Amino acid sequence: MPPSYPYTPEESPVNWWTIILIFAGILIIVVFVTIFFIIPDYVRGYLNNKTQERINNLSGNVVAYGCSSDIYNCNNFSTQAHAQDVFNWCIGQGVGDIHQLDKDGNGKACELLP
Repeated sequence: MPPSYPYTPEESPVNWWTIILIFAGILIIVVFVTIFFIIPDYVRGYLNNKTQERINNLSGNVVAYGCSSDIYNCNNFSTQAHAQDVFNWCIGQGVGDIHQLDKDGNGKACELLP
């Protein structure tokens, strides 16, 4: 009689496609989160810092301000005079109070600033 050997089931092969798809899914999620949540926050912070630097470096003869979109707020300015300069400049450019610095419409921007 031939020797008996214990039964050993065949080892199932590793399903590499499943592993690759799971890894690709995780990678796509990480890229999505980075692009839509982390990078915009960094860019917004960077642009806010640049805007603040520009406001802080204003001198009496600087007259060019950004009036293409709402980029300034009253908390960006240290004095009412700086806010008023931006307000007047944008009014003069024909875009009106695009930054909404004059909430009550009396022509005086950021009235609560010193």
